[in-house]
Amino acid sequence: MFERFLEPLIDTCFAFSVEGTGGNPAAVMVSKTESTQAISLAKTTASLRGMETTLVVPSSQANHLAKLRFFVPNAEMA
Repeated sequence: MFERFLEPLIDTCFAFSVEGTGGNPAAVMVSKTESTQAISLAKTTASLRGMETTLVVPSSQANHLAKLRFFVPNAEMA
């Protein structure tokens, strides 16, 4: 799945929207690896855009497809 993405892919989606309009903007970043650079870029994206950012990386667990890390402008959520 992750092999087809350019490194990294950053897009914006809207949570709680109606027919694709309104709602809360959130950046979604897909990366092939959970590198320090990818984590730093996700944190920077959250702080500069003032929005939540989700980092999606391949999971290290065989029974999971992906791992998500969720950042708000000033911190990473547990």
